[in-house]
Amino acid sequence: MTDRPKMIRYYTPEMVELAMQVWMRSAIALIDIRKSTIERNRPLQNYRLPTSMFIYTHGAPASILLNEEFYQTERYGLCHAGKGSLISIAPIEEDVRAFMILYKAEAPTLYKPHLRSLVNTINPFNQMYGFTPSNPIFFMNTIQAMLDAWSTKGNMNQFYAKTLLYQIVHYVNVELKNGNVRYIEPDYVLWVKEYLDRHFTEPVSIQALSDMLPLNRSVLGRLFRKRENSSMQEYLIKKRIEAAKVCLEETNASIQEIAFGSGFTDEYNMIRMFKKYVHESPGEYRRKRAMHSINCDIDNNYHSPYNERGLEDLVKSYRDGEFAMFGQTRNKSMLATAVLIVMLLLSACAPGGAINNGEAKSQSNTQVQQIQDNQNSGQASEKPTRIVSTTLGDVEVPLNPERVVVQYLMGDVISLGIVPIGISDVYEGAAFSESVSEAEALGWWADWEPETIMALDPDLILVISEEDAYKFSKIAPTVFIPQGDMTQDERIAFLGEVLGKQEEAAEVIATYDANLNKAKEELAQAGFDQYTVTVFESTEESIMEVHGDKYGAGGVVYASLGLNAPEKVKTKIIDKDSYSEAVSFEVLPEYAGDFIIRNAFEGMVDLSNHKIWTALPAVQNNRVIEMAFGLSYYSDIYSATAQVEFVKDSLLRTLE
Repeated sequence: MTDRPKMIRYYTPEMVELAMQVWMRSAIALIDIRKSTIERNRPLQNYRLPTSMFIYTHGAPASILLNEEFYQTERYGLCHAGKGSLISIAPIEEDVRAFMILYKAEAPTLYKPHLRSLVNTINPFNQMYGFTPSNPIFFMNTIQAMLDAWSTKGNMNQFYAKTLLYQIVHYVNVELKNGNVRYIEPDYVLWVKEYLDRHFTEPVSIQALSDMLPLNRSVLGRLFRKRENSSMQEYLIKKRIEAAKVCLEETNASIQEIAFGSGFTDEYNMIRMFKKYVHESPGEYRRKRAMHSINCDIDNNYHSPYNERGLEDLVKSYRDGEFAMFGQTRNKSMLATAVLIVMLLLSACAPGGAINNGEAKSQSNTQVQQIQDNQNSGQASEKPTRIVSTTLGDVEVPLNPERVVVQYLMGDVISLGIVPIGISDVYEGAAFSESVSEAEALGWWADWEPETIMALDPDLILVISEEDAYKFSKIAPTVFIPQGDMTQDERIAFLGEVLGKQEEAAEVIATYDANLNKAKEELAQAGFDQYTVTVFESTEESIMEVHGDKYGAGGVVYASLGLNAPEKVKTKIIDKDSYSEAVSFEVLPEYAGDFIIRNAFEGMVDLSNHKIWTALPAVQNNRVIEMAFGLSYYSDIYSATAQVEFVKDSLLRTLE
């Protein structure tokens, strides 16, 4: 296995204080408490933690392996690891008794935006550490009491067990604060790579893979893309293609056999991916390699099992399709019959929500490829449809969708003249709040359930999650919007094609550009090219989150309006391609610009009497602008338009 980079750090009192703040603001669910005896001749090996977990061993020394980090305990030992970690426990001298406390931490909806800066700084639920406690009897007695209460029926006992968990957390953090305890930051990207390297020939769900780790899908995807310069799905496809190449060069297996053996869902899927990444079909690739090596054969009798001329005809007719079962067909009547069968199969396998599971992401503009008007075919009772090409394959969508459900990008849909019937969370202050007041609120988009969506009877579902695209396609035509891989213009143009609003999309883009240019001109005329602006967000009196040009108000200020950032913000955040950084108040003056935009939300820390904050020139000169979190949170074009206007108008008013 690849050597895992070790990112070992030591706790400081400041880190422990931050960790306790995260614990205080998070919702903790006690999942289970277990007690077992690990026998010397039957060690626990490679157990994958289903949740975050404390492990307490006592009675005898043991060797503990967390992922690839080794810990040696004496008579007592306490370890912690996050969801998805691998643990092995091997007694050294005699059997070891072990307690396992399984728990799950979730940020309440109220605190989701406020916890982000803290969790980015330190996440106590994921961290991995091990040490010998200075008061082992306390831990043994408390955990035993937890187990006794947990095993007894009744809400009072269950609640008591949870209160004991908080006592344990308190004492653990006292140990961390007082001792020289090291912790290891897990390398999730390397873990995903190793998993894909081992399992690429099997069916792999990226969402299921993400669920094995304590990171959400989007965060894990960003980390992976930043390190590997490709998405997890692209990495998986390339692994399968490399395996297919080896089989094509070294075996006489059929394309279908190679496809299944390399992990592709079917032969057609492999051919599409091969053409996309290798720029030739598997048959062409094999033939060229065979031609290069033909003189090396002993009898020179290698024959391709494919009718290449017939294959070329099929490829031209069916969008790069290539079927080995027709490879040796020479009779024209048989070939015509085969083509007819393929046409019937393709038409039968194109339901409204059909998605090509293996298609990789594409940066090119998605275009409508085919319009099918069922009314012209005698099916007057059915709505006309079109086929759109997406990054996950072709999807048949309504020609004029009327009941649209959308995740996160509600403002984009509204800007194109469609009011959705079902939406994800809308935070207070969102620019489009009134426009979706009648829509069904389905909650945080990552928690959507098929039954809830099915009850709305949608005719089109727009999602920002690949996994949801597969899951909801059984309900109605579902289109995945790869918003992280598209510019704003590309996204609006794509949605215009999906919704049948191409002209409206072009007009929306042109209007936004005109308004943005006008706002930039007004700010330049007011002299803002001579000023600096900083975007802050604060939830604590000791930590301030400073935003770069990748997110929310920071994206509006720097990326859209082109305003100047203080040198420290530029070098420490923007130049490092970071979304934001949490800094202490002691260095806050180095990050503060001539003007400050501060994300405002219920529960944000009151800094009106904070000495460092009130001493900042922007604060003293009344050049602090508070921007509602709900307004800055969304990245759709409707919200972007409102964000630009708000920032421009607010900055100009400060000079009056």
